[in-house]
Amino acid sequence: GGALRSQDVRTAGDPTGLDGAILRVNPDTGAAMAGNPNTTGDAGARRIVAHGLRNPFRFALRPGTNEVWTGDVGWGSWEEINRIPNPTAAVRNFGWPCYEGAGRQSGYDGNDLSICENLYAAGSSAVAAPYYTYKHTDQVVAGESCGTGSSSLTGMSFYEEGNYPPEYDGALFFADYSRKCVWAMLPDGTGVPDPNNRQ
Repeated sequence: GGALRSQDVRTAGDPTGLDGAILRVNPDTGAAMAGNPNTTGDAGARRIVAHGLRNPFRFALRPGTNEVWTGDVGWGSWEEINRIPNPTAAVRNFGWPCYEGAGRQSGYDGNDLSICENLYAAGSSAVAAPYYTYKHTDQVVAGESCGTGSSSLTGMSFYEEGNYPPEYDGALFFADYSRKCVWAMLPDGTGVPDPNNRQ
């Protein structure tokens, strides 16, 4: 129960819950969309294209691609931006609650829960690392006036051509409700947002 529900796709014995998951469904029926990566298991499992998220409060589709980008509201320490490059290729597990940010979540790790211990033992290939994280106590951009200490990544959108200068075309804008700030992750030479180029 509790936060472990976001790992429910890895357990058997009861219907798969949809907590902490990104679903790809037929909008007319609510059933799993044709082409979803999980073709076995119950109806819930077949809908899931990503799981192991704490609170994927917002997501955005990168224009011209199949990519899904999620803003995952963290718990004690980290906010995450996660990238699903192709939701039909494989089900991705982002690790919550066994992981928070790029590392093991100390409270769940310390409890030696079998669902987390089995995930740790499976190695780094079993969990998709976040695309970008920021710590609640740290600034997102050095020297900014945004507050720290509390965070809630609650907005994301890709910018296409418009009134901003051309370097913003393709940028991922992300917002934090608690900090009352919006940042832009500018694209690299291939058009993918670069986590090292934030404004």
